[in-house]
Amino acid sequence: MRGFLFICSLLLTSQIFAVDYFWVGNGGNWSDLSHWASSSGGAGVAFGTQPTTSDNVHFDVNSFSIGGQTVTVDINGFCDDLDFTGVSNNPTFDGGAAIDIEVGRSIVFVAGFTHSYTGEYEFTSGAAETITSAGQSFNNNIEFNGTAGSWTLTDVFTINGEIGIQRGTLDFSGFDVTATSIDANRGTQMREIDFGGSEVDITGTGTVLDLQGNTTSLTVTTAGSTITFTNTGDVTVEAGSATKTLPNLTFNSTNDVRVNTGGVEDNTNRITFGDIVAVGDGVDIRFDGDYDDNNVKTFGSITYGNNCR
Repeated sequence: MRGFLFICSLLLTSQIFAVDYFWVGNGGNWSDLSHWASSSGGAGVAFGTQPTTSDNVHFDVNSFSIGGQTVTVDINGFCDDLDFTGVSNNPTFDGGAAIDIEVGRSIVFVAGFTHSYTGEYEFTSGAAETITSAGQSFNNNIEFNGTAGSWTLTDVFTINGEIGIQRGTLDFSGFDVTATSIDANRGTQMREIDFGGSEVDITGTGTVLDLQGNTTSLTVTTAGSTITFTNTGDVTVEAGSATKTLPNLTFNSTNDVRVNTGGVEDNTNRITFGDIVAVGDGVDIRFDGDYDDNNVKTFGSITYGNNCR
């Protein structure tokens, strides 16, 4: 009986705190409680606070009765799921770069709205989640920071900023990904990036791919994926010194390319590269690290343009 009462208590607690917030009343500010209802198309001012990371946020068919409306995230936003399923009348979801949104679980975007919000997203779940972009772009950095959390892409993922992985697993699931940079060198928490056979375009300059981390805290899965560095400027890849296999790497740079590998590999534990392609002519491409008999790197094919060194 005590076990049954305990289970009922857990279910009741979940029902109390897992609240659905529905946006109503056309355009307005995220902070305005008059736009938050407890049911689709219901009355606003249903809650005394804005949504938290325990609350699901919905923009749906009853959120906007006319076109040309804008929702402005004017304060840091929080939600569990962020779901635009069924939204109509093509609203705009806006907000400045100084504003952040923390998503406790998943995101579902649709094609029927304009995503012009330029702040950052942080994903903090501790469970298995999904991200559906539906052709929308994210316009700033995204960070994944959830102990034991995992996020699987369900379609093409375009980030006009950096993908940061501090805790949890990000699975590209074979879909095309575009980002300014990818940084998995964020502390010693357990984290994994699964390139999943995807075609990844990295558009930035400088250090644009950082996969440093020891073998107990960082896992890199490649599965036949290719990363193309599309910028023609200087590019640096930090491969780290721990054992891992890297995707195929294609460099469009016409200047300097540096791939830093550290110096602790040996004949048993080594960094394995896929195919390397330098598209531009005259590229100065270097793989820096120790290269004595006990520090061996393994490469696939290497293709250079004219006058490369």
